[in-house]
Amino acid sequence: MIPFDEFTVGIKRPVLDWYVENPYEQSRHDPRDPEDIYGIGYLRHVRGIAIDQINGLYDHKTVYELAALYAARAARRHLGVVPQVADAAAGVANFFKKWDEKSDSAESVLRFICSGLVQYSFFEALRRRIINDLEIPEHREAGLSNLSNLHRVIYREDPEGLIPRYIEQVQSGALDIRDKVPEDVLDLLKTATPADFNNSPNLKWHYVILKGVIWHIEPADPDYVATSPEESEVLEMLHTEHRS
Repeated sequence: MIPFDEFTVGIKRPVLDWYVENPYEQSRHDPRDPEDIYGIGYLRHVRGIAIDQINGLYDHKTVYELAALYAARAARRHLGVVPQVADAAAGVANFFKKWDEKSDSAESVLRFICSGLVQYSFFEALRRRIINDLEIPEHREAGLSNLSNLHRVIYREDPEGLIPRYIEQVQSGALDIRDKVPEDVLDLLKTATPADFNNSPNLKWHYVILKGVIWHIEPADPDYVATSPEESEVLEMLHTEHRS
């Protein structure tokens, strides 16, 4: 028997009020299907991208590369006054990356640890849908709008502004969105952490399962006061993770 009271689960969902469905997506909705929500085509695309990548998880070289990338991220956050530390970690990551490129086939999938895979899937699914929409005149307006909102599916901090720069370069024609995604953007996606998803304003809390009890999360006034110790514990979990 699974000890449900020993597990804590948080469920957040993307905020899609910015997403523009193309005419084909709009025509495919079934009002009789309770799961057929707005943007469901995109969300199912995200799921498909993630499933396609799963077989590539936990390759040893990839684990080493990601460990170095995470170290570089942590070093830049906590040891910014010693940039050599971050540069050394980035150098290690680059070494493993080149090693991986030499030994893998051209058809090998990108490889991530769980949270990075999820972040990549949201980005890549939207990128591919934008590519498709820009090819069809009737869908172009939706594609351009979603391109301008590509940053909305980035659930981690982007201190160097890599995603806004990528969007700007695609919009200006300096980059072709159909081309391979730049390495620095991929590295940003790969190093997303569970804490990033917890902190992201682009995701909305829906449920928390704590000690076997399911809590449905709804918006509340800023001065709302918990009515029980259990509710107080749940509300505490919804706070942004504090990082020094």
